[in-house]
Amino acid sequence: MWLFLSASDEDVQLAANAGIPAGRIYDVPEKSAAAIDHIRIAFDGNCVLFSDEAQQVYDAHGLEAFRKHEKTNSQTALPPGPFAKLLRTLSEFQGKDLNNYHVQIALVTARDSPAQERAIRTLRAWAVRLDQAFFLGGLPKEGVLEVFQRHIFLDDQDKYCLAAAPKVPTARVLTPISGVASSPCLNRRF
Repeated sequence: MWLFLSASDEDVQLAANAGIPAGRIYDVPEKSAAAIDHIRIAFDGNCVLFSDEAQQVYDAHGLEAFRKHEKTNSQTALPPGPFAKLLRTLSEFQGKDLNNYHVQIALVTARDSPAQERAIRTLRAWAVRLDQAFFLGGLPKEGVLEVFQRHIFLDDQDKYCLAAAPKVPTARVLTPISGVASSPCLNRRF
C-alpha cells in the first residue's frame, strides 16, 4: 500500500498521476493533538474515499440534482476513490475487538439526507468499520475535527482544508490529471 504526503503541490500531483494516493500537507497547527494512544484519521467522502461520480452531478446540476441522483442510486455502491484502498487497509488494523484497536476512522462529509444512505451502504459493502460518521450537510467540518482530535484529515476541497488546517493536521487529496505523465522516480519500487 502506497501513500504519498508532501507540502509540494507538484510532487503530490505527480504521485496522483502515477496512481498513488496523494495529499498536499498544510502547515501543521501549533496546538497538536494529545498524546497518541491510537491513530485517529478523518476522511471526506466524495473524491477521497469515493469516486468523483456524485461530485460531478453536483458540479454540473446543483444540490437538488445531486440529492435526487444519490437517492435514485442509494442501493448501488459508490465506486472507490483514491483513498479507498487505504481505508480498507486501516480497517483491517482495527480488528474485531471494539475495545482494543490502534486506528480510529471517521467519515466527515458535507453529505446529508438522503445522500448519507448511499455512503453508508457503500462502506458496509466494503466491510469497513467506521468509528464515527458525521454527515454535516455543508456545516463547517473543522469543529468536529478539533473536538475529536484527529491526527490527520484528508479532503479534496481547498476551502475545507484551509478551514481545518489551523485546528488539525490536514492534507488536500489531489486526483490524477488525465494525459499528464508522472515522474519516472514515482514508478520505482523501493
